[in-house]
Amino acid sequence: SKGLLANRLYADGSRWHDLYIPRTVHDVPEGTDFTEMRLNSLQMNGREVYKFAVGTFADLIAETLEAAGLEAEDVDQFVCHQSNARMLESARKRFGLPEEKMYINIDRYGNCSAGSVPVALNELRRAGKCLENQRVMFVAFGGGLTWSSSLWQF
Repeated sequence: SKGLLANRLYADGSRWHDLYIPRTVHDVPEGTDFTEMRLNSLQMNGREVYKFAVGTFADLIAETLEAAGLEAEDVDQFVCHQSNARMLESARKRFGLPEEKMYINIDRYGNCSAGSVPVALNELRRAGKCLENQRVMFVAFGGGLTWSSSLWQF
């Protein structure tokens, strides 16, 4: 049947300091110029986030596949958060996915944060690579730290 086959969603607040925005508007006096203070800029411990994401990627995919009763070969396309090309390639190799099954567009757009997965899905659909009767897994990582996956039958 079509629709959501399985999903996973995790958060680990103890790792907030690895990827966060230092302040919110509530912490800064009125009239403060955020751009000068760089308080609205994402702060990231790149090495730790990289290790975490690559290490978690394979486990997240495996858990989602197990919940759906499927194998990686049963999935037509993996659409992941476009964090950086090296991280995506390391994660792909770690799980043993063929290149053609993992869509990468970071070379054209960079890391567009939460928009990276929907942008990639839109490109796949426009190119005819994500069509009816295909299974697609989405994988994302974010601030806090958070990580999630969902497997869909189109």
